Amino acid sequence: MTLADNDARKRLSARKGITAWVLVVLLAWLLPGTMLHWAQMGFYEFQAPLWVAQSHIQDLIGFWYLKGHSKDKLIEMGIELARVNAALTLELHEVPELREDIALLEAILELPPYEGFRSEIARVIRRDINCWWHEITIRKGANQGIQPGNGVIFSGGVVGRVSKVLNNIAVIELISSPRLRMAAHIEADARPVLYQGLLNNTFSTPQGVATGVPADITVPTGSWLRLEASALGGDFPEGLTLGWIRTLEPSADGLFQHGKVQLPAQLATLREVAVLIPAEAIAQEAPDIGEPAS
Repeated sequence: MTLADNDARKRLSARKGITAWVLVVLLAWLLPGTMLHWAQMGFYEFQAPLWVAQSHIQDLIGFWYLKGHSKDKLIEMGIELARVNAALTLELHEVPELREDIALLEAILELPPYEGFRSEIARVIRRDINCWWHEITIRKGANQGIQPGNGVIFSGGVVGRVSKVLNNIAVIELISSPRLRMAAHIEADARPVLYQGLLNNTFSTPQGVATGVPADITVPTGSWLRLEASALGGDFPEGLTLGWIRTLEPSADGLFQHGKVQLPAQLATLREVAVLIPAEAIAQEAPDIGEPAS
């Protein structure tokens, strides 16, 4: 085989690779959005059992790791857990009084009762966090009443919003994602602002941006402004922490301000989250027993 034949084969192989790549791009561009959606969901359906199995294996490893601790270590952990439970018990005693205060205020202001949400606790089984994707996958889905658009929270505030749901898993778009937008407001100020995620590097602290901030709001020297979730969208209750604003800059129109939002660093290491299922969805889940027979 001559050198010319080798060069010809290499050129032919390169052309085949380029042709295949062009065909894939054209196919993705020409196919209807519905077919692309079903192809994507089929990809998730194919991989979901592997993710769930891997999560259960990790739970089993953690169980045997704890079993390997000495009795003294387990006693110390039990004492610490008892202290935490005692503190939570004291806080639970305040809940009935707070509910009575809320009911009294609703009666005075003639407001309709707040129906609230049901929390569905779920384990995180997969993270896809890089420059373009900001998603986590949890081990619960449609079988537990989770729907696209449900808000997701953790102990430090807002996590994100459910974007895709299968039977036993759900994908959550994190608040650091540029594709996520939501209504928010500054702490102690009811005027709404718009929050959106930003492109973040893989190992950097996650950030977002708040736009439409009223011009009369200022950041105290050496302090931060707390950005809270707004109930306007219906996905989150009022007052949950989104992040903190260090500086504000005037917008191009001069009427509003904008500033970067420092998000909780725990977003990249969450192990469990709570999905907020609205009261309307809870009512639909309840069985309809119908009218009693006469």
